Formats: sequence, structure tokens, C-alpha cells
Amino acid sequence: MKASEKTWGIVLAGGESRRMGQAKERLLLGQETLLQLTSRILIPLVQEIVVVAAPDRSDVDLPQRCRLVHDPFPFRGPLAGLVAGLSGVKRQAGDPAWVIVVPCDHPGMTTPMLKRLWEARSDDVDAVAIQKDDMCLPLPGIYHTRLLDKAIELAEVSSHGLKHLLEQSRTRLLSAEDLRKVDPDLLGLQSVDSPRQWEEFLRQHPRTSAT
Repeated sequence: MKASEKTWGIVLAGGESRRMGQAKERLLLGQETLLQLTSRILIPLVQEIVVVAAPDRSDVDLPQRCRLVHDPFPFRGPLAGLVAGLSGVKRQAGDPAWVIVVPCDHPGMTTPMLKRLWEARSDDVDAVAIQKDDMCLPLPGIYHTRLLDKAIELAEVSSHGLKHLLEQSRTRLLSAEDLRKVDPDLLGLQSVDSPRQWEEFLRQHPRTSAT
């Protein structure tokens, strides 16, 4: 990254969390909430973080370097969250920018993993996503603000998601096997969507570190 290049992070925390039964960003891993943990692993890589929350959420406890924006298409999934996040970055940054986009429900993510994704970006692509087996995993990922107009267009159709955006963009797919160099068990790709998954994660990884 250039010394003068300001980098941004987006944390998606605008989901309904219906299966979990509570806001996932408030779940505790040790002494940290998942939002605090996610922000902490981003801080070594970015100068500013945009947290995307649902429209009815004004009580989000923001960590340092974070600013709050609200999802313009409530509960329409990560693509709508990306629209809110990229819009917030574009307002603040002014100039085009690359952004590290992460969900708040992947407690196994680490800074080295996100750094590896960040290093895979280049001027001839618009996004970097992960390929695991035959699947494209949009999150965590690297997105450029030039994708905002296309993301808005797709978000207006509720059936479209992040994968549609990646399919219509210049996307580099980084192999999950490549990520094993910094995340041997690919913990950073595991989401927790229900109390059972959360309890299982805590049981298997009681001392997971994000550094």
C-alpha cells in the first residue's frame, strides 16, 4: 500500500440475527464483543472503519476509529450493507478507495488473513473474494468504491446478493488453500448464525486470538 493511501474498513452488522436471537455484534468472546473483536483485527490495516447497522439501531457501542451508518435497504442482506458502507466511505474519502469488507459474525478472522486478501488487490480488478472448493465466498473480501453504482442497482432487486455483484465485476478469486498459509484451519471463513454454532465455536476455540 502507498504511504499516502488512506485505507478503509467496513463491518457489516445490520442483519436481523433471527436465528441467533440477539444482535450478533454484542456476543462476547472473552472480554470483547464481536464488534470490538472485528474492529480490532481491522485497525492494523485501516485508518477508518464504517460500521453498518440496521435503521432502528442507534445504540451500537462503537469501538475507536469507527463511525456508524445505517442500511438503506433494511434486512436485505450483505449487498445492501455494502451499499451503505461504500456510500459512507465515498462521502468521507472523496477519492476512489479500496475497502476491506468483513461481517461481524466470523470470530475466527485474523489480521494476517485479511492482510493476505488485501495484498491480492490490483488495478485490473474491482474486488477480491475467496474461492473454497467450487464456491465463491464474498465475505470477507476487498471491494473498490467504483462498484457502488452497480451495487445500488443490484440491491434494488431483493433477490440479488453479493455474488451477483462479483459475477458482474472484475473479481479476483483467492484460493482458500492460499489462505491456509496464514489461517491453517480456515477459521476465518466460519460464521456463527445460531446459539448452537456459537456454543460449538466457543467449545472448540476457547482461546481464539485475532492477532
